[in-house]
Amino acid sequence: MKKCILAMLSAILLIAVIPITVSAAESPTIAVSGAGAVTAAPDMATVNLGVTTDAATAAQALQRNNAAVEAVIKAVRALGVAEEDITTQWFSIHQRWNWRDGDSRPDGYTVNNTVSVIIRNLDIVGEVLGAGVAAGANASSGIQFGISDASELYLEALALAAQDAQRKANALARALNRTVSGIVTVTETSSFHAPIAREFASNDMALAGAAPMSMDVPVQTGEMMVTARVQIVFALR
Repeated sequence: MKKCILAMLSAILLIAVIPITVSAAESPTIAVSGAGAVTAAPDMATVNLGVTTDAATAAQALQRNNAAVEAVIKAVRALGVAEEDITTQWFSIHQRWNWRDGDSRPDGYTVNNTVSVIIRNLDIVGEVLGAGVAAGANASSGIQFGISDASELYLEALALAAQDAQRKANALARALNRTVSGIVTVTETSSFHAPIAREFASNDMALAGAAPMSMDVPVQTGEMMVTARVQIVFALR
């Protein structure tokens, strides 16, 4: 009987000394999102220079097109653009048809060839465009400005997003007569990619041969924005 009583007392004492804790996740929580943004000047640009040629036969159209594209590439390279930064982006050849009186007849061939040019010196963007047109380019789908490595800028934006979420949580807690006591979870809700913004667009420039060209296209680079978003669940007390 004494052994039984001692065992019961030991069990009661053991229960009494076990600490009872409540995790942050079991306390009231609020979930808020935060956004951050950092601006910076671009350090690169991508331009598309295209050549469209027409001729009675496909071979003639292709021959003329090849000569013009080679001249465009040579002009761009002469300004310091690296060979690896020039890429063929689009090539097509198709037969043209002349519709008259409800009937269609073959009317020659058209060849299109577009090269994408990455310019890492923004001071020569206008020169590249002007030189390309002077060499034979007669179509362009635009200029894209970008930041070659924006990873550090993204981390800055991510930190600002976390601070934004903290401010929102504190404001909500005060409104509810509560205090933020901890962080339960943090989720990065944005996906990082180097920012690219289209700043200039022109279709079918059709300027080649219009005049002797030593013209530089006026270009405004502006600024780019790197953004980040987070969602944070805060514990309240």
